[in-house]
Amino acid sequence: MFSLTTMSVPSTSSLFSTYASISASMMLVRSILNEVVPPPVRTYLYSVIKPFFTPKSSRLTLIIEEKIGFLLNEIFEATEVFLSTKINSKTSCLKISKVPKENKFTIQFERGEEIVDFFDGVELKWRFACTEKENPNPRNPNYPSSKSENRQFELCFDKKHREMVMECYLPSILKRFKEMKDGERVMTLSGLLNFIDGLWSGCGDERIIIFTTNHKEKLDPALLRPGRMDMHIHMSYCNLDSLKILAKNYLGIFQIPNSHKEIEELMENVNVTPAQVAEELMRSDDVGVALDGVVNLLKRKRMEEDGGNDGECSTDVQTKRPKSKRRCNARR
Repeated sequence: MFSLTTMSVPSTSSLFSTYASISASMMLVRSILNEVVPPPVRTYLYSVIKPFFTPKSSRLTLIIEEKIGFLLNEIFEATEVFLSTKINSKTSCLKISKVPKENKFTIQFERGEEIVDFFDGVELKWRFACTEKENPNPRNPNYPSSKSENRQFELCFDKKHREMVMECYLPSILKRFKEMKDGERVMTLSGLLNFIDGLWSGCGDERIIIFTTNHKEKLDPALLRPGRMDMHIHMSYCNLDSLKILAKNYLGIFQIPNSHKEIEELMENVNVTPAQVAEELMRSDDVGVALDGVVNLLKRKRMEEDGGNDGECSTDVQTKRPKSKRRCNARR
């Protein structure tokens, strides 16, 4: 024998009454906590409890900002060039610009634009983000503040592919970018060589073309070969003989007066260009005043080379330093 017990179903009014009682109790507890528990403690408790109620994401997002402080981020530049090759029919918005001296259009992504790429069968989602930041004028707060753009790329993918992205995918983007840069450099050098050869062959009369550089060792040998650069002239820093020639040209004297013999000692230990010496000699027609300016220049330069720790200028002779080299290449 089985007996059936009739179960009563709660009415709608009782359910609302129960819900109202629970809500009122929760609001009361919340108000008490706000009054009793300090804000830092509430924040800490919230940070501890939140992870238990927030589902963990299986996605990882890498942020690639345009600048690192005041320096450009090479990965950002490489990514911008790389993604420009991934533009397809699904791309909805782009920025196009062109400067007067360029023949090609410059294509940039609009903020919020997304591109999906695949690498070894793995889906990689790119997103371009751009925010504006106001920079207040520190000198005049009432003056309108300037605005600057913070641009960045966001790369989102499954966390399990993190090693592949960091060790294979991003390095491949950088490698392709450097190969493109090297190709552009070769094209630029080729254009320069063709320009030089065409300019020389198109001159009916004799012409002298002068090229100057501080780093001759970094130039391509094709630019320095005989027939393009016929004469290499080393233009060193100013020495005593150069100083005497400048003094003769600007002051009309053939020897440095005994009153300024310290110039000879300073000149042997300081790196200064002929143009800097000439600037001081042109300041006055008075020999003494002009040479005083040269003495002060040499002393300032010596303090700069010594790190500026002497406190005041000294005329003691220091150990002679090797003269740095500057080069000038000329073609007749």
